[in-house]
Amino acid sequence: MSAWVGSVSVFLLGLASGVSFSHLLQLGPKKTLPPEQFLAVQQVLLRNYGAVIGGLEAAALISTLAWTVTYLGEARSAHSRQRRIRLCKEPAASTEKEPAGSATKQETKPKKKDKPKGIQGKTGTESWDED
Repeated sequence: MSAWVGSVSVFLLGLASGVSFSHLLQLGPKKTLPPEQFLAVQQVLLRNYGAVIGGLEAAALISTLAWTVTYLGEARSAHSRQRRIRLCKEPAASTEKEPAGSATKQETKPKKKDKPKGIQGKTGTESWDED
């Protein structure tokens, strides 16, 4: 869907840019015309430009917004899909109790560390208690 909307958007934006570029190319020869003839040429050749180009630019804008929305929607759904896959691959927490002799990494208590220097209790005689 996003590729189709993107193609339409690029096509419409290309048409709108082409019209603007054609006006730029016509500017040089039109400068050489006398004012009355310039006005006549503008009125005859560009009679339908306003309505057609206005609609074309509006369609280009709407298609670009639609392309952005579909692209963001696909990116968001891909992200949530990857997250669901990642969550499914993670091992589930075991609810069964393991035998008393075996210890897992999570159940192993950290070794008691020496008390850092410079940290003492109120009297300086308290011992380093285990949690």
